[in-house]
Amino acid sequence: MVAMKPERILVTGGAEFLGSHLCERLVADGHNVICIDDLFTGRRVLDSHNFEFSHSPGLDATTTHSQCSTALVAGSSGARSNRTVR
Repeated sequence: MVAMKPERILVTGGAEFLGSHLCERLVADGHNVICIDDLFTGRRVLDSHNFEFSHSPGLDATTTHSQCSTALVAGSSGARSNRTVR
């Protein structure tokens, strides 16, 4: 496996089923993860120094994306926000 440079990654819908597993994997791979979720259907929150959670219903992900190298949309929360995926 090729070692990747750690990135700062935004995951919308990161507290839902798929998003939470995506966040866990990204943190395990050494990335810094920002999770944005409205907790409408999700409730899992990862506890790690590389993980930041923001409860933000209706947040425009493009605002936070400028602080991240990558933005990923996972779950219905992400589907409701602006889709800025790089």
